[in-house]
Amino acid sequence: MRLGVREMPEIVAGAIWYDRRTSNRSKPMSDDLSNAARVAAAYRQWEESLGADPEPFMALAAENVEMASVLDPPDLDELATDHHGLSRMREYFAAIEQDWEMIDYPNERVVEQGDTVVWIGRCCWRNRHTGLVINSPKVDIWTFRNGKAVRFLELFDTLGFARAAGLLPQLAARFA
Repeated sequence: MRLGVREMPEIVAGAIWYDRRTSNRSKPMSDDLSNAARVAAAYRQWEESLGADPEPFMALAAENVEMASVLDPPDLDELATDHHGLSRMREYFAAIEQDWEMIDYPNERVVEQGDTVVWIGRCCWRNRHTGLVINSPKVDIWTFRNGKAVRFLELFDTLGFARAAGLLPQLAARFA
Protein backbone atom coordinates (compact mmCIF):
# COMPACT_ATOMS: atom_id res chain seq x y z
CA MET A 1 0.00 0.00 0.00
CA ARG A 2 1.33 3.43 -0.94
CA LEU A 3 1.02 6.19 1.61
CA GLY A 4 0.59 9.78 0.59
CA VAL A 5 -1.24 13.05 0.64
CA ARG A 6 -4.83 12.74 -0.40
CA GLU A 7 -6.09 15.63 1.68
CA MET A 8 -5.57 19.36 1.91
CA PRO A 9 -4.66 21.64 4.83
CA GLU A 10 -7.15 22.89 7.37
CA ILE A 11 -6.97 25.93 9.65
CA VAL A 12 -6.08 25.20 13.27
CA ALA A 13 -5.04 27.65 16.03
CA GLY A 14 -4.21 30.51 13.67
CA ALA A 15 -1.85 28.46 11.52
CA ILE A 16 -2.76 26.51 8.43
CA TRP A 17 -1.65 22.93 8.64
CA TYR A 18 -2.24 19.56 7.07
CA ASP A 19 -2.22 16.23 8.84
CA ARG A 20 -2.76 13.20 6.60
CA ARG A 21 -4.56 11.36 9.40
CA THR A 22 -7.30 13.97 9.96
CA SER A 23 -7.72 16.19 6.89
CA ASN A 24 -10.49 16.23 4.27
CA ARG A 25 -10.19 14.95 0.69
CA SER A 26 -8.07 17.02 -1.72
CA LYS A 27 -9.26 19.60 -4.19
CA PRO A 28 -7.54 20.73 -7.40
CA MET A 29 -4.82 23.36 -6.96
CA SER A 30 -6.00 26.91 -7.67
CA ASP A 31 -4.64 30.42 -7.25
CA ASP A 32 -6.99 31.26 -4.36
CA LEU A 33 -5.58 28.51 -2.11
CA SER A 34 -3.24 29.31 0.76
CA ASN A 35 0.48 28.74 0.28
CA ALA A 36 0.18 25.67 2.54
CA ALA A 37 -2.60 24.20 0.40
CA ARG A 38 -0.60 24.84 -2.78
CA VAL A 39 2.51 23.21 -1.26
CA ALA A 40 0.48 20.19 -0.08
CA ALA A 41 -1.03 19.81 -3.56
CA ALA A 42 2.41 20.05 -5.21
CA TYR A 43 3.80 17.29 -2.99
CA ARG A 44 0.73 15.14 -3.65
CA GLN A 45 1.25 15.50 -7.41
CA TRP A 46 5.01 14.89 -7.02
CA GLU A 47 4.35 11.66 -5.14
CA GLU A 48 1.66 10.52 -7.59
CA SER A 49 4.11 11.02 -10.50
CA LEU A 50 6.76 9.03 -8.58
CA GLY A 51 9.09 12.01 -8.88
CA ALA A 52 8.78 12.32 -12.65
CA ASP A 53 6.88 15.64 -12.76
CA PRO A 54 8.48 18.63 -10.98
CA GLU A 55 6.12 21.14 -12.66
CA PRO A 56 3.94 21.60 -9.55
CA PHE A 57 7.06 22.86 -7.72
CA MET A 58 8.13 25.01 -10.66
CA ALA A 59 4.68 26.66 -10.57
CA LEU A 60 5.22 27.62 -6.92
CA ALA A 61 8.60 29.28 -7.50
CA ALA A 62 9.57 32.87 -8.27
CA GLU A 63 12.03 33.52 -11.12
CA ASN A 64 14.78 34.20 -8.57
CA VAL A 65 14.04 31.26 -6.24
CA GLU A 66 16.96 30.15 -4.04
CA MET A 67 17.21 26.43 -3.28
CA ALA A 68 19.52 25.07 -0.61
CA SER A 69 20.12 21.71 1.00
CA VAL A 70 21.53 20.61 4.33
CA LEU A 71 23.68 18.22 2.24
CA ASP A 72 27.31 19.31 2.45
CA PRO A 73 29.97 19.84 1.10
CA PRO A 74 28.52 21.59 -1.98
CA ASP A 75 30.77 19.75 -4.45
CA LEU A 76 29.68 16.36 -3.08
CA ASP A 77 26.70 16.04 -5.41
CA GLU A 78 24.58 18.21 -7.71
CA LEU A 79 21.84 18.09 -5.07
CA ALA A 80 24.20 19.59 -2.46
CA THR A 81 24.84 22.67 -4.58
CA ASP A 82 22.75 25.80 -3.99
CA HIS A 83 20.47 26.46 -6.94
CA HIS A 84 19.47 30.03 -7.84
CA GLY A 85 16.68 30.70 -10.34
CA LEU A 86 14.17 28.56 -12.19
CA SER A 87 16.69 27.11 -14.67
CA ARG A 88 18.88 25.84 -11.80
CA MET A 89 15.78 24.52 -10.04
CA ARG A 90 15.03 22.54 -13.20
CA GLU A 91 18.62 21.16 -13.14
CA TYR A 92 18.08 20.06 -9.53
CA PHE A 93 15.02 18.02 -10.51
CA ALA A 94 16.82 16.65 -13.60
CA ALA A 95 19.63 15.40 -11.32
CA ILE A 96 17.08 13.65 -9.12
CA GLU A 97 15.44 11.99 -12.12
CA GLN A 98 18.81 10.91 -13.51
CA ASP A 99 20.17 9.36 -10.31
CA TRP A 100 17.19 8.38 -8.17
CA GLU A 101 14.00 6.32 -8.44
CA MET A 102 11.20 7.36 -6.09
CA ILE A 103 9.76 4.50 -4.08
CA ASP A 104 7.54 6.52 -1.76
CA TYR A 105 7.12 10.13 -0.60
CA PRO A 106 4.50 10.14 2.15
CA ASN A 107 3.32 13.54 3.32
CA GLU A 108 2.62 13.91 7.02
CA ARG A 109 2.01 17.58 7.71
CA VAL A 110 2.18 21.04 6.17
CA VAL A 111 2.36 24.03 8.51
CA GLU A 112 2.06 27.67 7.47
CA GLN A 113 2.77 30.74 9.53
CA GLY A 114 3.25 34.10 7.88
CA ASP A 115 5.35 33.74 4.73
CA THR A 116 6.82 30.38 5.81
CA VAL A 117 5.45 26.96 4.89
CA VAL A 118 7.01 23.82 6.39
CA TRP A 119 6.40 20.46 4.72
CA ILE A 120 7.02 17.40 6.92
CA GLY A 121 7.14 13.89 5.55
CA ARG A 122 9.45 11.10 4.44
CA CYS A 123 11.32 10.27 1.29
CA CYS A 124 12.23 6.82 0.06
CA TRP A 125 14.47 6.64 -3.03
CA ARG A 126 16.58 3.99 -4.76
CA ASN A 127 19.84 5.15 -6.30
CA ARG A 128 19.89 4.14 -9.98
CA HIS A 129 23.67 3.48 -9.93
CA THR A 130 24.15 1.61 -6.64
CA GLY A 131 20.70 0.08 -6.19
CA LEU A 132 20.82 1.18 -2.53
CA VAL A 133 17.79 2.74 -0.85
CA ILE A 134 17.44 5.75 1.44
CA ASN A 135 14.30 6.02 3.57
CA SER A 136 14.53 9.23 5.55
CA PRO A 137 12.44 11.75 7.44
CA LYS A 138 12.35 14.95 5.38
CA VAL A 139 11.51 18.56 6.18
CA ASP A 140 11.28 21.27 3.54
CA ILE A 141 11.04 24.94 4.48
CA TRP A 142 9.50 27.25 1.89
CA THR A 143 9.53 31.07 2.10
CA PHE A 144 6.92 32.92 0.03
CA ARG A 145 6.64 36.54 -1.12
CA ASN A 146 3.65 37.77 -3.11
CA GLY A 147 2.40 34.21 -3.60
CA LYS A 148 5.66 32.82 -5.03
CA ALA A 149 8.37 30.77 -3.33
CA VAL A 150 11.62 32.75 -3.07
CA ARG A 151 13.54 30.30 -0.88
CA PHE A 152 13.52 26.54 -0.33
CA LEU A 153 15.64 24.63 2.21
CA GLU A 154 15.53 20.83 2.44
CA LEU A 155 16.59 18.76 5.44
CA PHE A 156 17.01 14.98 5.36
CA ASP A 157 19.33 12.13 6.41
CA THR A 158 22.54 13.19 4.65
CA LEU A 159 24.51 10.15 5.85
CA GLY A 160 21.80 7.88 4.43
CA PHE A 161 21.95 9.84 1.16
CA ALA A 162 25.75 9.52 0.95
CA ARG A 163 25.55 5.80 1.70
CA ALA A 164 22.84 5.14 -0.93
CA ALA A 165 24.69 7.26 -3.51
CA GLY A 166 27.95 5.37 -2.87
CA LEU A 167 29.72 8.52 -1.68
CA LEU A 168 31.04 7.25 1.68
CA PRO A 169 34.50 6.22 0.33
CA GLN A 170 34.88 9.66 -1.30
CA LEU A 171 33.90 11.41 1.95
CA ALA A 172 36.19 9.19 4.04
CA ALA A 173 39.14 9.96 1.76
CA ARG A 174 38.41 13.68 1.85
CA PHE A 175 38.35 13.85 5.64
CA ALA A 176 41.14 11.32 6.36
